Amino acid sequence: MHTLALTHSGSRGACVRACAGQPTAVRAAQELLEGVMMKRGTGMFVAWKERLFLLTSKQLVYFDSGRFSATKGSMLLREIKTFDMALPVSKYGKKFCLALTSSGATWVVRTDTESDFIRWRDAMRRKISVCRLVAG
Repeated sequence: MHTLALTHSGSRGACVRACAGQPTAVRAAQELLEGVMMKRGTGMFVAWKERLFLLTSKQLVYFDSGRFSATKGSMLLREIKTFDMALPVSKYGKKFCLALTSSGATWVVRTDTESDFIRWRDAMRRKISVCRLVAG
């Protein structure tokens, strides 16, 4: 298992609304990666649900069904404490899983293909590293 450990304290919150009101070109420049991943639920009945994810220069956001639906959750990249980039199949029973942990939540997501896994893993690793340098 590969883990990138980050240390930074800060307030939890903020979502894509930070970009609301900005010109479309500015929002587009902040959007680095968009695509569908499966997110593992929490609680008594754990299920994998398809969600639309958007990686920006400052956060990872997910939506229920589409970009214009309500934001379901967001995680500021500077607040991510650990990023598990290669979870074994035995842990969640699925291939291509990633786990992100902040002070308030742990998200486990997966892709359907290895190429999508690599694309998301590498983009998140780069952006988390940049946020770590800026915050440090």
